[in-house]
Amino acid sequence: MPVIRRTHTYANIVREKEWCVNFLSAKYIEMCKETIRRNRVDTDEISAAGFSAVRSATISAPGIEESFLRLECVYQWEKELLQGSTNVLICGKVKHLSVEGCFVTSKVTDRYGPDSFVFHLMAMKDPFTGERIKGGIGRIELTKSMEL
Repeated sequence: MPVIRRTHTYANIVREKEWCVNFLSAKYIEMCKETIRRNRVDTDEISAAGFSAVRSATISAPGIEESFLRLECVYQWEKELLQGSTNVLICGKVKHLSVEGCFVTSKVTDRYGPDSFVFHLMAMKDPFTGERIKGGIGRIELTKSMEL
């Protein structure tokens, strides 16, 4: 996963060698923004944003109870993809995953759309001009089935 070096998320991962990746639906976007606004080293971002922390099964880092999927990860390695970049790629091994039963039992095509995976799209650039494009929130949505 890409991480910005100057963040305390990066410092926490390097120091603790573990982290939890939480997947939240689009209905939690405003609360996710609060984790950015309340992003101080000594602040518990999970509770400050109104989320509920949940104990992880295999690591000491907490998860977010409202997430429909949680990956408990341990540090493997990191690599600077571009010399001098503020971003680094961190590789982790997933030790445990927790997933809501309704997500697993739903039809595969129903797992994607407005209430599913949400991504922070940042530092986007026009590939032709190099102009920076303002980021935002994106989601995975099945737009067409692929039949062979």
